[in-house]
Amino acid sequence: MMRYSRIASASPDQSGNQDPAAEACQRLWRHVLLAQWQLATRERAPCDLTRRSDYVRRIIRIQEDARDWFGSNDCEVVCLFAGVDVDEMRRRLAARIGAKGADLSAISGPAGTRQARAGQERQHA
Repeated sequence: MMRYSRIASASPDQSGNQDPAAEACQRLWRHVLLAQWQLATRERAPCDLTRRSDYVRRIIRIQEDARDWFGSNDCEVVCLFAGVDVDEMRRRLAARIGAKGADLSAISGPAGTRQARAGQERQHA
């Protein structure tokens, strides 16, 4: 069984060769990050807020979920496996969507996720 640390560090060995399985695994996790990035940063089509269709609401929910995912522990694990610095990823995402005036509270880390915020709101109510 391959250990997580071996999967996460697909760096070259002493001879300069990279383990093909580790390299392929790292590419897979980078594609996961790319897919989430694309969902989180996609442009929303302008529409009348009072007449949103179910489809538009689902698209907005998917985008919000993708942004929340970047603040989760799952994101940290995927970044580890992909060989990507999670803090740098979050900073770049915040810069990208922050320029569009989006809510950035979910990206900062696990405490910022929608589920955590909802739990905090219930405690204060």
